Amino acid sequence: MAEHVILIPNSRYVILAAMVVLLSSMPDPCHGQSWWSWASSPPSPSASTNSSTATPPSPLYTSPAPPPSPSAPTTPATPPSPTFSVPSTPAAPPSPTFGVPTTPSTLPSSAPTTSSTTSTTLIVMTTSFFFGPETIYTSVQDAIDAVPENNTDLYTIEILSGTYTEKVSIPATKPFITLQGAGRNNTIISYNDTANSTGSTMKSATFTVFAANFTARNVTFQNSAPHAVAGETGAQAVALRIAGDMAAFYGCGFISSQDTICDEEGRHYFRDCYVEGNIDIIWGNGQSLYEYTQIQSTANNSSGSITAQGRASDKETTGFTFVGGSITGTGDNILGRAYGLYSRVFFIDTYMEDIINPVGWSDWPTVTASKGHEHYGEYGNTGPGANLTGRVSWMVKLTEAEAANFSSLSFIDGSLWLSSQT
Repeated sequence: MAEHVILIPNSRYVILAAMVVLLSSMPDPCHGQSWWSWASSPPSPSASTNSSTATPPSPLYTSPAPPPSPSAPTTPATPPSPTFSVPSTPAAPPSPTFGVPTTPSTLPSSAPTTSSTTSTTLIVMTTSFFFGPETIYTSVQDAIDAVPENNTDLYTIEILSGTYTEKVSIPATKPFITLQGAGRNNTIISYNDTANSTGSTMKSATFTVFAANFTARNVTFQNSAPHAVAGETGAQAVALRIAGDMAAFYGCGFISSQDTICDEEGRHYFRDCYVEGNIDIIWGNGQSLYEYTQIQSTANNSSGSITAQGRASDKETTGFTFVGGSITGTGDNILGRAYGLYSRVFFIDTYMEDIINPVGWSDWPTVTASKGHEHYGEYGNTGPGANLTGRVSWMVKLTEAEAANFSSLSFIDGSLWLSSQT
């Protein structure tokens, strides 16, 4: 595969050699390549993670209880806040309120699954450095803007360690972009918009992707808005809005409070990721597989909701599957609620701390006449929160064959578009 580095007239190795002579700096290792530290660059991180698609890396965030090995074989892998009520149980929490986001329910039109063999690399760092005719980018959005419209080539944006305070959006006309960070504790894209400040939940997103064939590795997407309290109006604060088809995230972090990931539409794959929030942490009508992902609830002595999936028809193939990860943290949480009449979520071989309400699931806010269409299932989960005693009667206890089917890459047609290294 031919590779060209934007903004650098000669090869990367010639440039780096020149930097050694000019700067007399010692090289710092950064995901398999050597970079040089400049005077104003961020301090060296204490830890750096590179996600390997072959072997899941150790999580960089402290986990109160790591997920256990799967107990059964798995296939390779809003504005207003209405009232939410869980069925009455002896230990049932008071009824909190949740913001109801709005998403379309149809998948985007088909997009190309492969690009040409040409690859271009753009470099982003927090400190401006002039070398040659141009400047290395100091803004992630500026690097994305440099990608040509309707490109068919691969573009890799290397983002060095640092916190990049900006809102970023990738339009549908710029497919085949990969973000490569220096570790999800080291490369952070952060902003603090809310539904109140922008006029809608979706517009609050720090990072938005409309393009197909997007990949991110070892980057954290954060919305740093204040912690949302159940029932608070307009506090929704999205970290990631993913509306492009065929997107993959490896070793990434997603941090916010309410509505952390807007998994809006399209087929998506998450592996070895960390997700933090308290209300409708992962919501939308995507068709997504989450493997070996830690979900950290930050609910404060009130009910939280891990998912709010928005499947609107039994003809839609959308839904969320979680395999081999963990649910940890605080509060009293349900695994999912019916954001759509045919909402569909599965937890398989997942470790659950004692923060899951025994009922497990809720059909709120579907109307009485439409109840019973939700498809929520569990299989092989472990930990005190995985006890099925007290679960709602309409929760599905998946068979081994069903669990294998929903946990397979085929659930997202992964063999058609994911890298062979996945």
